[in-house]
Amino acid sequence: MGYLDSSTITVDAILTKHGRKILAEGGSLGISNFALSDDGVDYDLWNTSHPSGSANYGDAITSLPQLEAVPDDTAVMRYKLVTLPRKTIFMPYITGIPSSTITLDDVGKKFTIEPSTVNGSDSSYNFVFNDEAPIMVTGGKKMNIGSSTTDFLLYQDVPMAAGYSGGKINIEAKSTKEQRKISCSITGITTGAVTYLDIVINKNQRQKAS
Repeated sequence: MGYLDSSTITVDAILTKHGRKILAEGGSLGISNFALSDDGVDYDLWNTSHPSGSANYGDAITSLPQLEAVPDDTAVMRYKLVTLPRKTIFMPYITGIPSSTITLDDVGKKFTIEPSTVNGSDSSYNFVFNDEAPIMVTGGKKMNIGSSTTDFLLYQDVPMAAGYSGGKINIEAKSTKEQRKISCSITGITTGAVTYLDIVINKNQRQKAS
């Protein structure tokens, strides 16, 4: 969805596979919340030397084309708009994640995700996985993110999104006969700071020696 000016709104909405599955089964999406982001805005285009004056400093920005809707919030809407105290000088950001990608190899071996916030204070975080099927999560409180909490089969086409809240969580791989890759967004509940993490689950089924 994009706001072109004060009187015109352009809406481009598409459904995820999970959303299409709900409708195919006769269910209702029950959309009650939405988020705004500025991923498509290049603030370097703000022109304080515009010949027509301050009212036109942002002309180049408002003329930017709207991004096409994509059903993957790790590709778009990575920078959601948040409300911060008026005297905020520096944007909060999340640290404490050792890498943007982690790899899980063995069943039963736990990896702890314990983020911290710079330029702000978050006592708790939301951890949202686009597909929980190939991992087990402990140490956090399960969130209701508007989808079924029933575990899906590991190799089905529709991924199982899930969310947890807390100061830290532990994840471990489930048994899988093929490599899997999922994504996790980590958001500070107080500051709204967000970061993203890719999780690779390597093939970990053991075969009997011949």
